[in-house]
Amino acid sequence: MLTTIVSFIIILLVLILVHELGHFISAKIFKIKVEEFGIFLPPRIAGFKRGETIYSINALPLGGFVKLAGEEDPDELTKKGEQKEFKKSENIDGQREIRVTTDRIGKQSKFGYYSRAILWLPASRTEGTSPKKVGRYFNPLDPFIWDKNYHIVPTDVDDEDIASGVPTQVSATSRNHSGHHLKPESGTLAGKSIPVRLITLGAGSLMNLLLPFLLLSLAFIFPHQAVASDIFKDNGEVIVVQIAPSSPALEAGIEVNDTILSVNGEQILNVDDYERLIGENLGKEITIAIKHSDATTAEVVLTPRTQSPEGEGATGVAITTVITKSYPFWQAITRGVSLYWDILVSLKDGIVQSIKGTIPFDVTGPVGIAQVVGEVARTGISNLLILTSLISINLGIVNIFPIPALDGGRIVFVLLEWVRRGKRVSPKTEQLVHSIGMALLLALILLITYRDITRIISG
Repeated sequence: MLTTIVSFIIILLVLILVHELGHFISAKIFKIKVEEFGIFLPPRIAGFKRGETIYSINALPLGGFVKLAGEEDPDELTKKGEQKEFKKSENIDGQREIRVTTDRIGKQSKFGYYSRAILWLPASRTEGTSPKKVGRYFNPLDPFIWDKNYHIVPTDVDDEDIASGVPTQVSATSRNHSGHHLKPESGTLAGKSIPVRLITLGAGSLMNLLLPFLLLSLAFIFPHQAVASDIFKDNGEVIVVQIAPSSPALEAGIEVNDTILSVNGEQILNVDDYERLIGENLGKEITIAIKHSDATTAEVVLTPRTQSPEGEGATGVAITTVITKSYPFWQAITRGVSLYWDILVSLKDGIVQSIKGTIPFDVTGPVGIAQVVGEVARTGISNLLILTSLISINLGIVNIFPIPALDGGRIVFVLLEWVRRGKRVSPKTEQLVHSIGMALLLALILLITYRDITRIISG
């Protein structure tokens, strides 16, 4: 049990860290502000802040997250400590005014510290005419606003305003809470180009798909068991790979993956040794020493059949000889790439056969995966690395699917913006879709987990 728990937690942490590092590194490369780097999902257990980013450990071991500025709300335009308010009012002379208030708290530049600066821009009005807005709507004392690409424009700009020189270079789809069009800050995800956003959102899955190249290479570098070139003559360990139903071996308690140590006290080193001793004792009671996959040993007593069904043999087991070997890194890399390709082909074949109904479609949750991890961990580090690679590939592929709340779901909204020529889907609509998707995803995980638990309990 301890091996299962420790192995599963380590694998989970590695896969989460690799995935989230993909988002984190790409965000840093493209100068996107990272607000939080979280292991597991909230609520937060502990964390610390370094620079502009909070690094946290959270309570729900169902994944991780990197919170990017402007990811949830494209209208997130200013850094922490900066606020902008836009208000319309009537002055005492009946003139219409637009007031722009800019707070810069603790922001230092070559001009020193700025606290609050208010700019009043009068808009004169004559009887029976609409207000005419004049001037540029910014705070001239704020160096941040002097960026030529950063303009603030009220929502009620009309043709007359444009003719009067009111600036209109703004995001076509971004609004603040007061209903004004704003150009997203360059340090936010929303302020980046569509290709940059696609790369940043897809970087996590890419990292999960690249990780197996390393893991599979390491699996061949570490000493591991491999089938002998000649299972009859090469010395190694004799492993049970299949057991026939109602056979002497099954009734005696021999299991798949057991290692046959000896027959009647004589050591078994290859398939030829086993078949020779069984052939000498047909119809006689013999004692076989075995080692289970959990490293426990036992002795079983059985009688080899003199007449056995075709293809089953006298004891009803299929066996092979395995040897321990490792490869130098240059050979391990090529073998790792080859195994990666075999895994991808197997996944493709499995999906196709499930769609055709040839094999049942089955999904395993965290509990089921933990159980498999525990079983594989007892067979050696190389097999555990191969299993981790398989999980990582699945994680990378599933996360890129167009499922709300996952990376693929967010990518869909970016692609929609591209198809609509820059017109962004409403942030509230997108957040609602992702919230519903997350709720359904958690419900599915709970359902699968319940099924896995009942399956384990029922054996």
